[in-house]
Amino acid sequence: MKFADHMKTASFSALAVILFFAATEGLLRLFWNPAATKLDIVHRHLARALKHSPYQADPTVIYKFKPNALLKESGGEVRVNSDGLRGPDIGEKKPGCFRVLALGDSSTYGWAVSEENAYCRQLQSILSERTGKCVEAINAGVPGYSSTQGSRFFGRISTG
Repeated sequence: MKFADHMKTASFSALAVILFFAATEGLLRLFWNPAATKLDIVHRHLARALKHSPYQADPTVIYKFKPNALLKESGGEVRVNSDGLRGPDIGEKKPGCFRVLALGDSSTYGWAVSEENAYCRQLQSILSERTGKCVEAINAGVPGYSSTQGSRFFGRISTG
């Protein structure tokens, strides 16, 4: 085979590869919606799966507790308040009272322990005793949450 024949074969092979990738990119651009991120896909599937659970799908944090949900755990029943957080309802902040927001996963939430034994409630007691001031610790822990979900939750509540 001559050099020219090798060049012709290599050129056709290169052209075939280029056409393959161009066609693949064209099809992806035509049928793939980059706005539908993995998070959106997870959210849609999660909404269906969580239909009969104490959780609900959420576009910002993927999932959260349903307000006023009742959870049955090995430590007993856990009531979720009207804000979708473990603990009593959060009213207006009392004058002179400090509030601490605890973000986190099942450790913060207090999986399989009573509300009084969850670290958030313990923190509230210790800070109140040591400072002699009113302290409210708000338990915003949700089992399975990551630091990203905690950050998004905080961003949502801090901006109103």
